[in-house]
Amino acid sequence: MRRPGRRGSNAVEFALLMPLFVALLVGTMEYGWYFGQEATLGNAVRQGARAGAVAQAGQDPVARAQHATAQVLQEAGFTGTVHVEAAVDGSAPDQLLVVSAWAPYHPLAGLMPAPVRMQSRSAVRLESQP
Repeated sequence: MRRPGRRGSNAVEFALLMPLFVALLVGTMEYGWYFGQEATLGNAVRQGARAGAVAQAGQDPVARAQHATAQVLQEAGFTGTVHVEAAVDGSAPDQLLVVSAWAPYHPLAGLMPAPVRMQSRSAVRLESQP
């Protein structure tokens, strides 16, 4: 049995709490999207570094790493300008192939604060060194 004075209080409570629940839901989705995009960028850099590290004799490991990183990012659906840099560091027999990439972050809803740019870096020892 209802009391006569509580008739509209459920609707008022719902109206007051709903924005908080929506903010929590959107925030969770937004940060999940950011961390997923960041993990994809890191994975692409790692795969590119590995592709360059196992380059055969006569192939340029830097160009191969850049191409592989850009290809993985393109397949993952990264939009906008993605910068990929690669360089060989050190001297034989300890040469490292260092691959860096950064890309702008495009938020889902844009309601939560998030970085404007994502970046990742990976270093792999070259397998065949001169």
